[in-house]
Amino acid sequence: MDTAIQELVKNEEVNREKGKNRKYSENVKKFAFTLFYYSPRVYKYLRTVLTLPAPRTIQTWLENIDCEPGFLTNVFDILAKEQMPFSLVIDSMAIRKRLIVNRYNSTIKGFVDLGADDNAPEQREATEALVFLLVSVTKRLRYPVGYFFVDQIEADVQVELITQCLEMAQQKSIDIVNITCDGCRANVSTLTKLGASLPLNPSIKHPSSDTNVSSILTSWFLMRLYLFCMKDFHFRCLLLLTPYTCSSFAAMHLPLCVSLSRRLA
Repeated sequence: MDTAIQELVKNEEVNREKGKNRKYSENVKKFAFTLFYYSPRVYKYLRTVLTLPAPRTIQTWLENIDCEPGFLTNVFDILAKEQMPFSLVIDSMAIRKRLIVNRYNSTIKGFVDLGADDNAPEQREATEALVFLLVSVTKRLRYPVGYFFVDQIEADVQVELITQCLEMAQQKSIDIVNITCDGCRANVSTLTKLGASLPLNPSIKHPSSDTNVSSILTSWFLMRLYLFCMKDFHFRCLLLLTPYTCSSFAAMHLPLCVSLSRRLA
């Protein structure tokens, strides 16, 4: 019999007749976490058949996990067991300005927060969430290893965060072979300060070893840049009263760019 099924059967034997003070094994907790994450509705139905923790109990367990802004050391510990190369993906997403009171530790969330190592947190409301993601090069695996609340991130700060991430990965023997990001001004400036010379020499020196780490700009950004250039070129052609030449050029190269971007994505 499968180990997971044995754990569920044993859990039924121990907790079925108990109304309170039920104790769950680690495997049952992981099963409940995973199932509740994928579908709370299915989890609610299975609770009518199996003796599983209440949704509020799961939320209480999750609140005890350290997920404060910064680098997630527990994820690095998990990745230390994986013997595979990773790509460090850096991206930021816009968030709404909002201040929230955390009733568990009486703190206000929503300001710029660079993690536990930030000695002087700024009292500015965050407008973006900067996310660090490790993506396996050989398998379909993605692990978030850190996030930060920022407001128009500066290149110098981003350099320090990338350097810290590479050093933490090196301490856990995690092989990071490249850094992937879009080509906005802050990211290009960051890669330049790390030692890359785009586009001729995109490699940077690893801060903790003698190896080089390549840098890659995402294909969708290059595609967007291409379309922007074509749009501007078409406008210039209109001024010269020769739009047909530009339209033919764009129609000829656009399918090739779309195909290339899909292959690289």
